[in-house]
Amino acid sequence: MNQFISKIITKKTPLLNRRDLTSGQAIVIIAVAAMGLFAMMGLAIDGGRLLMLRRDTQNAADAAAVAAARALCVGRDPVPAGLAAANVSGFDNNETDNWVEIHNPPSASMGLSEGCDSCFVEATIRSQIPPTFIGLVYGGDLETTSSAIGTCNPDMTDGGGAAELRALWAMGTSCPNASVSVTGSDIYILGGVHSNGNLQVNAGGGGHTGIVEGPSSYVDTVKNKDKVDWVIGDTTSSTITTGNGTCTSACFSEFVGDGTSPYPGQALYQTDVQTEWPVDYKIEDFRPEGAAAEAAALKGEYYQVPCGKGKQDFTDWAVEEGLLDPVTKTLKNGIYYSTCDFQLGQGGGKTIGGDDLKGNVTFVSEEEMHINGARHDLHPYYENLLVFCNDDKKGVHFSGTQNHWDGNIYVPNSDFQTSGSSNNANDGCVIAQCINFSGSNNVVNCQPSDIEPGPPGIWIAE
Repeated sequence: MNQFISKIITKKTPLLNRRDLTSGQAIVIIAVAAMGLFAMMGLAIDGGRLLMLRRDTQNAADAAAVAAARALCVGRDPVPAGLAAANVSGFDNNETDNWVEIHNPPSASMGLSEGCDSCFVEATIRSQIPPTFIGLVYGGDLETTSSAIGTCNPDMTDGGGAAELRALWAMGTSCPNASVSVTGSDIYILGGVHSNGNLQVNAGGGGHTGIVEGPSSYVDTVKNKDKVDWVIGDTTSSTITTGNGTCTSACFSEFVGDGTSPYPGQALYQTDVQTEWPVDYKIEDFRPEGAAAEAAALKGEYYQVPCGKGKQDFTDWAVEEGLLDPVTKTLKNGIYYSTCDFQLGQGGGKTIGGDDLKGNVTFVSEEEMHINGARHDLHPYYENLLVFCNDDKKGVHFSGTQNHWDGNIYVPNSDFQTSGSSNNANDGCVIAQCINFSGSNNVVNCQPSDIEPGPPGIWIAE
């Protein structure tokens, strides 16, 4: 009996040993699976945190590059400007969890420009954050580095295209008083100003509003920034203005307002004399047999205004020719070309008067132009061009009340002068040698799609 029991026990012993060997394997498998789950959770959570950090560092680097580039344009040290911009964006260069570097020229040759490395400035931001779940399988902090290169281009272009357009653009360098003079009350100019000479903006005061919104630049021909008169709005009113009081050195720093913002979009900007026109209209295209003239003529929409009719009796002539409906006062679509003085709405023609005209038109004259009257509603017929005056003496005189027009007014050889009240120019810029803009309750809104945010001549190059 004892031998039999002994045999039974002997046969069962291997079974007992195998059970001992396999006990605890499930715990190991669960632990390994949990580690994998934590790793995937860490990848999702910490990966998202790292992507957000990457976005923040890139935005900050872009802002730092723009601020540093503007400092270059105004002859200041780009390093403090770039560091200040990064600080506003949350990266203070504490050398513990973030490092900010500003290099002028860039730290490595970028192949961006030939012979002008100093035109470029590089902002690099490196930042770290501690891991959360991913720390179970990864040792060390999470880190990302972003960089941007800004450039100061005194020609106000991106290196290849035309100069950026402004709401008011004056090419003259020897205009009386200033190349651009804006005076009056409750004037709103959206799209900025450029003057190739001195700049006078005195719009508002006495409780009235004056707003110039958008990048504004000038060339001070006497090299004295105190000659720039920049008084916009009542200092006690809460308006969006480019400056309050006479412009001082604060208008030309990398800061705006109280000195805490590094973004110069509303600050005046000093640049070189611009020699390239921001638009490309040619008078030859509008003369008979020119490209624009022939294109309009094929559709029966090219009209030559006879001399002797253009100055005093345009409306009468247009009615006689069936080009102006005397009831609706609507002009037929097309290009109206005159080799003489052109006058619209001065006292009105004898037939229907000189107000309330409307239509999709492009007026072109070889000599001076007068556009007067009230409540006109005019829109451009050809390539966003409403008025082209080729006169080299007096240019365009625009006056009246409650008028609305779209499209550009182009006076390449002389001046543009406007007066009146409650006029609204939407999606239209004024480009001339000298600009004298006055009146009250007037609006110029010029926002072509290719205008870059920020001041002219400053670009994120890479």
